[in-house]
Amino acid sequence: GEVDKVIDARVRAVKTELEKQLATANGERQALTARLTAIQIDQAVVGEATKRGLRTSAAADILARARSVLRLVNGAPVVCEADGQTARMGKDGVTPMALAEWLDMQVSEAPHLFESNAGGGAASNGSGGASPGGRRFGERNPFRKESWNLTEQMKLQRTDPELAARLLAMAG
Repeated sequence: GEVDKVIDARVRAVKTELEKQLATANGERQALTARLTAIQIDQAVVGEATKRGLRTSAAADILARARSVLRLVNGAPVVCEADGQTARMGKDGVTPMALAEWLDMQVSEAPHLFESNAGGGAASNGSGGASPGGRRFGERNPFRKESWNLTEQMKLQRTDPELAARLLAMAG
């Protein structure tokens, strides 16, 4: 009767509201997963590129290049073909290209992003460099394991990407 109709209407209303909340939560989860994936890729790229002499002013450029070809698969960055899905093969033509091999290619294809090994003092930047960032943040480097702080990392990457890249490099 009437009671059943009221109950059915109420159950439908509650179900609709729960479905909306679930859709919102799923959307937020997907956005957070995408952001975490981007952070993991960015950190891997900057860490490896820094080992190859990445200029601090070139961090945004190497990250833009990396984001167009890298995907996170089982927690590791994988170099993909233009379709964004198929893994690009390495030099041997059999195994997927590693991040290190891709970065070695970038050193050859875009040498302006990396410090020259040849020039005497070319990589020196006087009294600047990593030490001011190290002194400024000391043990509070948000990229170090002991003082890991994702909020501070994001703030730094927005406000001072060069310092963020230096601190990430110093964190090892």
